[in-house]
Amino acid sequence: MLAIAGIAVIAAVNWRAVPMAVVAALSGAVYSLTAMVIQRPRPPEELVHVIRHTGSSSYPSGHVAFFSWFLIMLIVCIAIGRLPGALVGALWVAAALVLVIVCIARIYLGEHWPSDVIGGLALGLGFTSIALSARLLSDPALARKR
Repeated sequence: MLAIAGIAVIAAVNWRAVPMAVVAALSGAVYSLTAMVIQRPRPPEELVHVIRHTGSSSYPSGHVAFFSWFLIMLIVCIAIGRLPGALVGALWVAAALVLVIVCIARIYLGEHWPSDVIGGLALGLGFTSIALSARLLSDPALARKR
């Protein structure tokens, strides 16, 4: 639901950025397929203190994959070219801190192995990189308003 809300906000502010955000969001579908195929179990309670398990498989971390594309797309599609540079810089720092906290929390809570978090980062950042590198998607999204 948060992804849909984020894409709706992107559409309201910069409708030309929606295709790029949707391509980045496709990491969610690849996450689901990857988790279904690999079916890696979550860390056992005997090894780490587990608060609760969500019941799905461990690899890759869906939370990390989601936040890694979502935060970047929000900043790129909404803030760059619309907000002052110093504020955009502060948003990048805040986004990086949120992502680091999510990564550490997923391991600390016993939900994921460190490699699951790395896999989630690779998945989310990979799809974001594809979306940003496809000029057909990124040029209209990053064009300044006239």
